[in-house]
Amino acid sequence: MDNPALALHFRLTGALFGAFIADALAMPIHWYYDTASLARDYGWVKDFAKPRNPHPDSILWRSTYHPHRPQADILHNQAAFWGQRSGQREVPDMPSTLAEEAHAL
Repeated sequence: MDNPALALHFRLTGALFGAFIADALAMPIHWYYDTASLARDYGWVKDFAKPRNPHPDSILWRSTYHPHRPQADILHNQAAFWGQRSGQREVPDMPSTLAEEAHAL
């Protein structure tokens, strides 16, 4: 490619999209600290996968969540998981898509 600015643009675009893809691919295995659990639950990750529920290495039980006002509540029904160990709480019905979540508002 003769145009260095265009070459840089393509390299930056590729890096950005690569980061998006890597983040989406790693989502279900994020926060695994036990490699045996990771191998048992996912094996070799080579495709997009649905996350396990409950997450075996969840750290939410160590945290608290209290929004300052209702408009600042970014977790909505997910807040029920904060401060609870995995498996202690029944999973509420979750919208399967962002469109369903928006429609529910």
